[in-house]
Amino acid sequence: MSESSETEFAKLELQEAINTFRTGLSVLVQIVTVLVVANVSIIGYALSNKMSGVIFLGTLIPLLIIVITKMVSRLLIPAVFTAYSVEKSFGETGHESLMRIGLSVLSTAAFLKQLDDIEAKSALKERATGLRELRFALLGPQQSFIFAILSLISLMQLIIPFLLTYLFHWRMFEI
Repeated sequence: MSESSETEFAKLELQEAINTFRTGLSVLVQIVTVLVVANVSIIGYALSNKMSGVIFLGTLIPLLIIVITKMVSRLLIPAVFTAYSVEKSFGETGHESLMRIGLSVLSTAAFLKQLDDIEAKSALKERATGLRELRFALLGPQQSFIFAILSLISLMQLIIPFLLTYLFHWRMFEI
């Protein structure tokens, strides 16, 4: 391949990797939005009808948000790695690139070091193993805190129906 065609291929690969990342992030936001609206609707229905048992239906929604976020993060690792590597291969151009800045904001210096270490490996099998072991916190360093809050919300949705039933004599389910 000639140098100009390699450069064109790298540019196209970078563009596609960034588009894949953006699409994955957009889909995650849409899915989480639908799940949050569903959960709020379930809670609203339960409150308006004084049926505490309905709240149980939303108990798994916050946990589902955690699982989906982790899955999307995992699926985006190839796009993140590709964009990061291609941008790095263009070298220092006098300005920071989109993925490098994004990863600097979203992740830690340790994650960037892991990407550099994986990129430095010459064998595809070694790079693939490194990427499989990589953990990408799509929500940034505060992802653990967000997941803890979602877990707490889920736990509260498990406890609150019992409290509403025994303290305020709400129906658990329609009988």
